[in-house]
Amino acid sequence: SSGEIAMRTRGNRGYAVRQASAEAPTPNDRGGGAGLADAGLAANDAAMSRRMGPLLALVGRADGRFAAQANLRYPAATIRRKAEEGNRQADAVALFAGLADVRLGASWAQAAEAEQWLSSRRGKPPVAVWSCAAAHEKPFLDGKLDDALWRDAAVVPLAAGAGGELRLAHDGEYLYVAGLFPTAVDGAGTDAVDSAGGGVERSAIRRGDRRGDGRDADLTDRDHLELSIDIDRDYVTSFTLAVDAAGSTFDRCERDATWNPQWFAATRRESNQWSVEAAIPLAELTRSPPPPGTIWAVAARRFQPGVGIQSATAETSPQVGPGAFGWLQWESPGTRGDN
Repeated sequence: SSGEIAMRTRGNRGYAVRQASAEAPTPNDRGGGAGLADAGLAANDAAMSRRMGPLLALVGRADGRFAAQANLRYPAATIRRKAEEGNRQADAVALFAGLADVRLGASWAQAAEAEQWLSSRRGKPPVAVWSCAAAHEKPFLDGKLDDALWRDAAVVPLAAGAGGELRLAHDGEYLYVAGLFPTAVDGAGTDAVDSAGGGVERSAIRRGDRRGDGRDADLTDRDHLELSIDIDRDYVTSFTLAVDAAGSTFDRCERDATWNPQWFAATRRESNQWSVEAAIPLAELTRSPPPPGTIWAVAARRFQPGVGIQSATAETSPQVGPGAFGWLQWESPGTRGDN
C-alpha cells in the first residue's frame, strides 16, 4: 500500500526541480511524456493492488491472529481503497467499517472513522484537517516568515501553541513549511545566545544534497522539528524530514536513512525563539503534483530537550503512529481551508 516505498524504489521519474528561489515554473517543466508515464504507473499500481488484496486475505485465513493486527488490516484496506479510487470512494464505509473498532487501538479506529467521514464529509472530521494553501509566488528562504504566502496559510499549533506553530503551502512544485518555536529567554534548547547573553540573529541554508553539510545529523538531543508525510494514509510507512535550530537536517523513508532527497531549509535564531522555512520538491515525494482536494496524512512534532514532544495532535509517543497524524488538504488558488 506504500506510496512512499514505491517512490523510493522507482526513484524520481517526475518533473524537473529548481532552486526554491527560482522564478515561477513553466507549464512544460515535466516534459511531454510525463503524463503517459504517470498513467502507466497508476495502472500498474491498480493491478498490483487488485492482486495484493486476495493475497493478504489468504494470509489472514492461514493465521487469524496475524490478520487481526491493525497494522496489517489497515494497509490491506488502503490497498483496496487505492485500487478503487475513481469510484467516488463509495466503498470506503464498508472497507474501513471493521477497523473503526477501539479494540484494535483507539488511534487506528479514529483513522478508520476519518476515512469513512470522507465519503460524506458530514459533521466534524474525526482528525484534524489543515489547509495547504496555494502560493502565488515562491518565498525567499531566510527564516523570517515575512513572505506573502505565510499570511494566507492556516496555522497548525503544536501542543496547543505552547510548542510553537507551523504553516504549510504549495505551488505545484514545492511543499513549503514555515515554523516558529518559542524558547526560554536564556536560549535553552538552542545556541541562539552568545556568551554575553545578548540576542543573536543567525540563519543557515541547508540544501541536503551532499554529505558533510549537516545532512542526517543526530538530532536526538537537539531542539528540532520533525515532519512525517504519509502520502497514501496507510499509517505504516512515511517520509520523515527533520531540521534543528542550527539548520542541521535528517531525512529517511520509513526506516531507510539512505533516502537522501534534495530539499532546502533556512533557520533563524533569536534570544527567545527560532524559526525555519523549508522547501521540499514535490518530485521527491510523489510522481505528480497533488490536485486540489488531495489529502495527505502529516505528523508535525517538535522535540525539545527538557520539555519533551510537542505535537500537532494529542499523540506524544516517541514512535510516530496513526494518532500523531492530522490531514493536510491541498487547496487550489483562491481558496482557504481552516484548521
